[in-house]
Amino acid sequence: MTEAFDFDVAVVGYGPTGVLVSALLAQRGLSVLAVDKAAEIYPKPRALTGDHELLRILQRIGVAEPIMGGARLHTQVEYLGGDGAPIMTIEVGPPPYPLGWPPAFHFLQPQLEAILREAAAARGVQTRLSMGLERFDRDKDGVDLVLADGTTRRARWLLACDGAASPVRRALGIGNEDLAFDEWWVVVDARLKWPTPLPEHTTQYCRPSRPGSFVIGPGDLLRWELKVLPEERPDSFADEAVLRAALADFVDPDAIEIWRSAVYRFHAMVADCWRQDRVFLLGDAAHQMPPFLGQGLCAGARDAANLAWKLALVETGGADAALLDSYETERKPHVRQVVALAKDRGLVIGELDPAAAAARDTEMRRKRAAGELATLRHKYIPGLKHGLIGRGPGGEPGPEAGALFPQPRLRDAAGRQGLMDDLVPAGFLVVWRGVAQPDWLDEAAGEAMRRLGATSVAIDGADLSEVGAVFADWADAAKAKATIVRPDRYVYAVAENGAALSRLLSQAADGLEGLSSHPTAPGSPRR
Repeated sequence: MTEAFDFDVAVVGYGPTGVLVSALLAQRGLSVLAVDKAAEIYPKPRALTGDHELLRILQRIGVAEPIMGGARLHTQVEYLGGDGAPIMTIEVGPPPYPLGWPPAFHFLQPQLEAILREAAAARGVQTRLSMGLERFDRDKDGVDLVLADGTTRRARWLLACDGAASPVRRALGIGNEDLAFDEWWVVVDARLKWPTPLPEHTTQYCRPSRPGSFVIGPGDLLRWELKVLPEERPDSFADEAVLRAALADFVDPDAIEIWRSAVYRFHAMVADCWRQDRVFLLGDAAHQMPPFLGQGLCAGARDAANLAWKLALVETGGADAALLDSYETERKPHVRQVVALAKDRGLVIGELDPAAAAARDTEMRRKRAAGELATLRHKYIPGLKHGLIGRGPGGEPGPEAGALFPQPRLRDAAGRQGLMDDLVPAGFLVVWRGVAQPDWLDEAAGEAMRRLGATSVAIDGADLSEVGAVFADWADAAKAKATIVRPDRYVYAVAENGAALSRLLSQAADGLEGLSSHPTAPGSPRR
């Protein structure tokens, strides 16, 4: 007898991460119910910055271009020392862009969420808004959700996207690893009333008298983030006179109209456990980071993209349920590294001791002059180091394994041009440089490709040619004659010959079927 379920997946929390994972799952054919206690999208900006990986994920549900239509390109961040002179500059670099999209951009969160919700609705996601989750009960086969109106819905899986305070995480008794960052900052969104001098780029004011940040948002939005000093009370900034007096260190306060101000207590935390049986944590429920890298929303999108394809494969019978353990194994150490970097940037910006700030400025200028500081923004975001990635005979990750595969612009045989992900199937790929070599695809490799459901794609072969050299340059540097690419467009492995390709394809297929053991990240619990 087959057990009846109302939905394949229930999503609690319909902010950006919740909407995105709902749309990605529905696009792959799963039935999704999303629940949120709020009735409407919060109408004012919160998250402001995205990156090229976020855009590539949004591209999968057809909303990257609409979102970029209302966005502003981010070009660079300049860090100014205590004396007002630069100590570090981070740039996005010129096109062509490695993932096909600008490496950084600024958006209005209400607009982004509205576009995402339209995409989710078009794919059949059902919602219960103005409806809190009263409780949930689990068994070995599914999860029962009791909603605030007393109704019950049963789903196979529950995804908690319910924010930093996550009632679901608390109900599960999951704690957080605290990376020891606890600071009060006030965030001010404003518009100009008349012209006044402002920096041309995003600026980090690393001055001990009042650390702060300035961001030029889309349209006429301007944002300042000001550190609350030890002698100040956070609640004092509710007084507009106090707020404007603090802003006077950065801008003529009479020249701006304040749209929104909010005091935040910034934290750096990572949940101890991201999965309990049929319940997963995503987004702020799984991690919290200071805003100094602009990676909070991007990290939630990576969670959504990582889990969605795995959950869909498990539900459609294309993978063993053991694959789902790789969600935490991959995402937790990755995001922990990003959270730690955001924390470090916050410490650089927020140093209050004048002597320590002067020493910091001297050292960073030395490193800058010696070329020891990375200057491209996207180089700071790591690849995957654990989980479902190709490994050598000794278990070590192979070259390029866990890196993002580039997204070149291609032309097909009919002359149609587009970014790679729009022209090739959505699942596993084996991407060849030039015409695919049939002698590489022996019987074992062919069988492994069938088990993976992988598609062979030849770039600069008979059907697809590259416009530009993004892929060619990457393949030259990686010495990649063939590349196994995951559905989320991370590299599983590169192969230089047929024997390596056959071994790696079989390893990947075994991983989907739960037949191989991929090293677990330090600190990840076994279940």
